[in-house]
Amino acid sequence: MIENENLHRDVSTRLDACDMIEKKLNEIDALQRMIYDNQSDLSDLVSRAAKLIANLNKNKGMLYATGNGGAMATASHLVAELSGRFKYENTTVPASTLGTDAALTTALGNDYRSFDDILMREVTAKVRSGDVFVGLTTSGSFNILQAAAEALERNAKVILLIGEEKDNKNVKFETRIRQRVVGGIYKEMVVIPCYGFTHTPIIQEYHMMIVHLICEMVDEILVNGGIEYEEG
Repeated sequence: MIENENLHRDVSTRLDACDMIEKKLNEIDALQRMIYDNQSDLSDLVSRAAKLIANLNKNKGMLYATGNGGAMATASHLVAELSGRFKYENTTVPASTLGTDAALTTALGNDYRSFDDILMREVTAKVRSGDVFVGLTTSGSFNILQAAAEALERNAKVILLIGEEKDNKNVKFETRIRQRVVGGIYKEMVVIPCYGFTHTPIIQEYHMMIVHLICEMVDEILVNGGIEYEEG
């Protein structure tokens, strides 16, 4: 009797896993269709982001990336790919992840009593004119937008990987960041949305793909001159 119960449980588990796999494949298929439908816009956005990053070597700037939770992990992944080797040798870009220093993060959290301010204060300390700030958020997290606004005030370039703007509970990203920049200063910003998706895991998978596309394009620029540098 116990053996039959265990067999039934094993079969049921495998059937549940098959359902989950089929659901995931359907999500991936929908994501691929979205990318195909928005290929022209995405190509332009990814190209602009890659140019800003590739220019860091020429301009002696630094890339700073950050996010919350899974987005932080993806930000660290971006930094690792740029600082190490993605595809070619000798294509490293100076890069660092904000929010990963436990002593600094806990000090700022303790001093300012606000999770919203932690990344913004670190941007204030580190980001300078000519640097690039990369923020990743699936839901329009306030602390990421505030850090991006602070980077813009410091005349840095900003790249945002986000979820679907229209489904966010906040004001549209560009409008919100414009409002938070003192004196209306608004420098170059590249916003790459996940058109039509609100489910966090699929947006995170999309962001990882965008990160890899950007890294590959940066490699091509630095090694083969596949895309001309822009002044910046």
